[in-house]
Amino acid sequence: MKAKTTFLKFILAGLVAFILFLSFLLTMGLLFSINERSVFPQQILASISLYLSAIASLLIIYYMYRMLGLVDSNTAFSAMSLVYVHAIFRLALMEFIVLTGTLPFVYFIADNDDAPGMMVIGLGMLIIPLAVATFVSIIEKLLKNAIELKLDSELTI
Repeated sequence: MKAKTTFLKFILAGLVAFILFLSFLLTMGLLFSINERSVFPQQILASISLYLSAIASLLIIYYMYRMLGLVDSNTAFSAMSLVYVHAIFRLALMEFIVLTGTLPFVYFIADNDDAPGMMVIGLGMLIIPLAVATFVSIIEKLLKNAIELKLDSELTI
């Protein structure tokens, strides 16, 4: 492991631990609701959405780790990195679509607790993966142009 990406790999490991911890808390909350017989359809839909979102997040982190491996081997501007960036883009879009399943639960909470601000928070959480997907799409286009420029410069030498 090279020194230039060691810190970033530790950050990715911390993110994995955080996502796994949140998934554990979600499981405990769901088990508690099942024991209390207070499970309702919106809660199940939201739980499934959050589990699928956690899986997508872990896959994104996996592809980011692979990209850091490319940086370590000095092949960051290769076709493989373009494949990884495109996979991250698709996973971020999938996460946006999956997180729409949490909106009925957020609406249920906002309606029952008379807290309309909960809908704003729910929509804010929904917009984050879309913003990430947009940013990754821009990075993908920039990376594609950089790879083309690199190939052009290698052909002229």
